[in-house]
Amino acid sequence: MNHPKILFMRHGETEWNLAGRAQGRLNSPLTAKGRAQAESLGKILARQLGSAAGYDQMVSPLGRTVETSRHIQKHFDFTPAEEDLLK
Repeated sequence: MNHPKILFMRHGETEWNLAGRAQGRLNSPLTAKGRAQAESLGKILARQLGSAAGYDQMVSPLGRTVETSRHIQKHFDFTPAEEDLLK
């Protein structure tokens, strides 16, 4: 039986995470640490996977997740589609 390949990634640290505030569907920008976390994740994905081929690529349309994906893309070639159901 073949199963889909799934990787779940969380957004980098946000200003509200740092302050202990819940975000829900509201948005807070990434901190410098959150941007660095996202870039590190991009490097790990490039090293471990090499390519996003064979994976469906989706991201929540929330700003913090889109920003995280942009930092990942600096090191790992993927083009996630925004998916509202991931909010």
